[in-house]
Amino acid sequence: MSLVISLVLGMGIGFFLKLNKNILKINSKIQLLILIGLLFSMGMSLGINPDIIKNLKTIGITSLIFSSLTVFFSILFVFLFHKFGVKES
Repeated sequence: MSLVISLVLGMGIGFFLKLNKNILKINSKIQLLILIGLLFSMGMSLGINPDIIKNLKTIGITSLIFSSLTVFFSILFVFLFHKFGVKES
């Protein structure tokens, strides 16, 4: 629940307070540092888990298939939408 409250609070601040470019640059750097920390901690959690390391080949193949199908169908639907969808005037 606290995540939802944080998200709504951040949206409200962003909507009602027009922040200058310097604050937005600082905010962007803070977000990047937090994202790097999150990825690092997730990597540590995965590296500690012996089951994941043992099944890495299977997980990798499944991930490759899933991501390839996602990209393929995304391209297919964009192509079909442009061909049969909204026409430009």
